[in-house]
Amino acid sequence: MNRATRINVTTVGVIFGFSGMTHGFAEILQGNTPTNGLFINAIAAGSSWTRWAEGGEGAFTIIPNFLITGILAMLVGLAIVVWSIGYVHKPRGPLVYLLLFILLFLVGGGIGQVPFFISAWAVSTRIHRPLHWWRNILPLAARQRLAQLWPGLLAVAALLILTALV
Repeated sequence: MNRATRINVTTVGVIFGFSGMTHGFAEILQGNTPTNGLFINAIAAGSSWTRWAEGGEGAFTIIPNFLITGILAMLVGLAIVVWSIGYVHKPRGPLVYLLLFILLFLVGGGIGQVPFFISAWAVSTRIHRPLHWWRNILPLAARQRLAQLWPGLLAVAALLILTALV
């Protein structure tokens, strides 16, 4: 198993699982009210949680109720966190990972993470395959330097994404 690939995929999954949960929480706060369409703002217009008068945190949902959408987004977001930590490296792990993110998108978990989860899913399919092409492209010294740098770069990237979510 490629440990670095798994750690990267797990990190992205946990971050965007929590992101979906925050969307769900904001949708729950809007109560048992209709969504009035497929595209919604997870944070209601006029809420003190946003600086935009029209609301914020765009999302798509097939559920016509904010309360139910929010509950489902929180549950699916939690499932993504659990799956990312414990099961993404198992057989069929990447498939379930992708399906959970698609479900999160459909139940109001947010729009912004779509490009991230598609690329994270693509990388997750490589967890059990060595990255031989790095050896063909990069000289040994560059590979060794990247091996030293990637944990720090991942931490910085994760913090930047989390900062953007707040």
